[in-house]
Amino acid sequence: ALYAQDDRPEGFRWIQADSASSNVYGFLRFEPNGRAIACLANLANRPWPRYRFGLPIAGTWQRILDTDAAAFGGGDRSGPSVVTTEHVAWDSMPESAAVDLPPLTVQWLLSPDTER
Repeated sequence: ALYAQDDRPEGFRWIQADSASSNVYGFLRFEPNGRAIACLANLANRPWPRYRFGLPIAGTWQRILDTDAAAFGGGDRSGPSVVTTEHVAWDSMPESAAVDLPPLTVQWLLSPDTER
């Protein structure tokens, strides 16, 4: 999903690109079949507990990369390895999830295998 639709506008979507006060940014990359990967980045030197991001696909998203993981020298503060959406519209999307964002970290989440 990271490169599958590099040449098509529907392959990329910002989740949050204007959160300068929090230094948190997010974007989505889409495969042609609709599956998505979300990148959530906390560039602040403070944690953001339960930071809400909009997501386009309902269900359980799998955390596939977390720079706060112990394997990368992090503090393992991101919580469970899955994130489940709620029916709360956010960021112009029908679903959202509250994610713990440790300081200076990036998380990559893989959507459920469903059509968008």
